[in-house]
Amino acid sequence: MKQKDAPQTEHPAQLDDVAAVGRALAALSAFDPGEGSLMLAELARRTGLYKSTILRLIASLERAAFIRRLPDGGYTVGPEPLRLAQIYQESFRVKDLILPVLEDLSQKSGETASFDVREGSSRICLHRVEPARAVRYFVRGRKAAAGSRGSGCRAEGIRAAAGAQPGRDSRATVASLLRRAGP
Repeated sequence: MKQKDAPQTEHPAQLDDVAAVGRALAALSAFDPGEGSLMLAELARRTGLYKSTILRLIASLERAAFIRRLPDGGYTVGPEPLRLAQIYQESFRVKDLILPVLEDLSQKSGETASFDVREGSSRICLHRVEPARAVRYFVRGRKAAAGSRGSGCRAEGIRAAAGAQPGRDSRATVASLLRRAGP
């Protein structure tokens, strides 16, 4: 007996589920670093969604710990994105190699040293070492616009620490530093 191929069109309920995921992600993306919390009206304004839609989404996001409601009625990002950020950070599997290099660079320069990756038009800090004298607040996994100036050591600082010539490929310099750190 010959089996029929599955139809190429999706069931309308599946399309609604995909749209709901997109709306939930829009609600999460409405939060920006340093804001603390957002009220329902501001979430609606930033997402372009109706308040009633946001309330339904927030109920699901709260159960999954992606968003939490504050006593004043505002909403903030919950702890679950931090767990996912840790998984993302660990997926690069460079911690054991890059941290000794960053620690050495930070100690020798007295400055912050960080290892960022490019993700689209942003850069995301995977690992960061503060100098012994530093008192700072920092969250790993934060996004910054690629090419923006911020505290920390980027490819330019790594090249300078390695004594590299301007214009040398950053990947080659990092590879050289990692070989020197060796097992």
